[in-house]
Amino acid sequence: MSNKTTTLRVSEERKLKLERDAIEISYKTGVPVKWTELANHLFDAWSSEAKKDLINSRDIKAVLKK
Repeated sequence: MSNKTTTLRVSEERKLKLERDAIEISYKTGVPVKWTELANHLFDAWSSEAKKDLINSRDIKAVLKK
């Protein structure tokens, strides 16, 4: 994978949730985890599932607004 990066706009609420989750992971594992690392893991591990979910959704716009 390339070292190029880009930005992603997320709501403050989502960022705070990721930060809290990263802090909890860090505390429980003893390994420092940044919220951005958690977000990247989510992309890598779950994007295929999200794609299937959206393709099979009856109301894709409602799912995307969550």
